[in-house]
Amino acid sequence: MKLKLICAALLLLLAPAVKAVEINEIMYNPAGDDSGKEWIEIFNPQQIDLANWTIGDLKANDTLVPLKMTNSSFALIVESETIFNETNASVYYAGPLIGNGLGNSGNTIFLFNPGGDIVDFVVYTGELANGNNKTLEKFNGSWHESLIEGGTPGAENSVSFFYENTGNSSDNSTANETGETGANSTNTTETNSTGINSTDEEKCVAMISITTAKDIFVEEAIKFRHIVNSSAEFSIVYWVEDLFGTVVKAEYETKTLTEKSFTPRPKETDRVYVIKSKLRGCEEASAEKMVVYRKRSETTLDAGNEEKDEEKETEAVAATAEQGQTKQKFSYELISYSEQVFQNSEAYAVVKIESDDKAHIINMSAYLYRGSKKYSEVAVYEFTLDKYSSEAVELKFFTNATAGDYKMKIKINKDRQKTDYEIAVNVTVVEAEEAALREDSESSELLSKAEPVQPQNSTKPAENEADGNAKKNTAEGQESYRSSKAKSEHLIPVLLISILAAVSAVLIWKR
Repeated sequence: MKLKLICAALLLLLAPAVKAVEINEIMYNPAGDDSGKEWIEIFNPQQIDLANWTIGDLKANDTLVPLKMTNSSFALIVESETIFNETNASVYYAGPLIGNGLGNSGNTIFLFNPGGDIVDFVVYTGELANGNNKTLEKFNGSWHESLIEGGTPGAENSVSFFYENTGNSSDNSTANETGETGANSTNTTETNSTGINSTDEEKCVAMISITTAKDIFVEEAIKFRHIVNSSAEFSIVYWVEDLFGTVVKAEYETKTLTEKSFTPRPKETDRVYVIKSKLRGCEEASAEKMVVYRKRSETTLDAGNEEKDEEKETEAVAATAEQGQTKQKFSYELISYSEQVFQNSEAYAVVKIESDDKAHIINMSAYLYRGSKKYSEVAVYEFTLDKYSSEAVELKFFTNATAGDYKMKIKINKDRQKTDYEIAVNVTVVEAEEAALREDSESSELLSKAEPVQPQNSTKPAENEADGNAKKNTAEGQESYRSSKAKSEHLIPVLLISILAAVSAVLIWKR
């Protein structure tokens, strides 16, 4: 029993050092037309089911759908359901494009688990395996060009055979296309396409980058995320400066990759900020991201209160464009949305779309999600936006999600292009019982503040008018509200008349 416990403890200690799932091979520029022929190989030694995992790049993500499951340590992510039918590897379908399509000049590829955590990511520059029908293959933490055309889908990478047959890879330079090595190439340091160096000693890998949903923020919080690839525990120190190096947000240290934000208060209409970060761990890495913060102009703020001559405005913009001056650009802006949604109710988002010098077909959708799963209906709205015009669109959708924190995603597609513009914001779903309690509380508060309605434009005393209105409403079969004091005062005359009648009856009877 003790031996089993010791073995289990050792496994738990060693588990963080073993990378269970990682991107292992990339075919980003196959021969001929790339359509349906691009693929990514995943090394999956524990044979984890990758269904509902997500593959993507900086512009789009795809949820993996299993096509074939095997007991192989390799899994292939494909763009065509008919490719690799004969392979022994597991096969997963990502859709007609992996992300926004694996770019021939370079791209960043991310692999997410069902919880939305980044499991692995790769940055390639297009310097290797570009246009010669070869793949990028990973070996000892470095990326190399495959030694054979078509790569090795579902099998061990070709470069591993070369290095195993020619000795330790750290004692040789990168193999050329004929498989030869340099005469004086021992103890050389090799730089892969991701910019990570591999040496003859085991080295800790650390990379960091900063990503934002957009580059221009208009009177809203600037939100950003860190992307980290580290083989050891790490922490991130980040801060924000302006272009002159003045710190506008002090340094803050974090160990999480959750979304961060800050809201600037500049005096200028437009201002540029630089988000800076340092990764602390086995070795330091750094990153920075430049964004623009813009205030709304007075013209924009007053647009809803003034009537504009649209025809004259369009002519003026067209004339400006003809003179070679700055044209109006296509843009979108989130005006308002449901930051808090009650369970079993509707959420909403209002987005303003502005067109450029062309008319566009706009398709919009919105929904709640967490990780890779949707938790609401999908609101869809399609319309045509004329040139030099704008429209505010309200999207409503129903959700019965359980209470908790979610995200609202709004997608905007222009002219049915492959890539959508996206807006993502945080939303909290509140339990239905809490919503009912709030509603009852508000109703009770309103009743407690209720007062008799006083008639207008009259010179009569308020009490008499209240009694007159009460009689009128009662005669018409309507309900009226009277306070306890008013009711008591109304009964006094009736009581006096009853007493006088009783006394008169007694006197008459005695006579």
